[in-house]
Amino acid sequence: MALQSRVIVWAFGMVALTSMLAGIVAVAIHGGFGAADLAPFAVWSAMFAVAIAFMALGVSSFAGTWRLPFQYLVSVALGTVAGLLWTRVFAAFLGGWVAACSIPVLACWILAGGCGLSAGLTASAQRRPAFKLVEAMVLCLIAALGMAVYSPIAAAARHDQTVTIIAQPPR
Repeated sequence: MALQSRVIVWAFGMVALTSMLAGIVAVAIHGGFGAADLAPFAVWSAMFAVAIAFMALGVSSFAGTWRLPFQYLVSVALGTVAGLLWTRVFAAFLGGWVAACSIPVLACWILAGGCGLSAGLTASAQRRPAFKLVEAMVLCLIAALGMAVYSPIAAAARHDQTVTIIAQPPR
């Protein structure tokens, strides 16, 4: 039972932590725009964290004995899919109002899903506390940096253009 609770706690905690960290970084990058969306985002992220925690518990039953690089690879792949699906659930629930959310929830939940599953799957093996602490710091760094590079990459992928209007004085 201790093993199962360790998997759930690590997965839930890392999803909650990394999704909020990614959301805060996104708000900070945009000069505070979207700060009011952080509270509802936290509620939805907590529900996502529960889903990921139980997903990690299910996957850890057979993936707990895999080599560490393969555990990370599988957790990133499954976390990406889970983040996509959770964003679809979020969008289906909110309908047209999803466009009013100023936090890039898809990127946040993809990052958080991969980080949470990574923490959950590696918790299933007997790892030392120092390993889990370093892993948690690295996963937080990945979430923060992932969100920091998301905006420029997303803008380039969408071919966003900036229009500058220069007013000339009348003659």
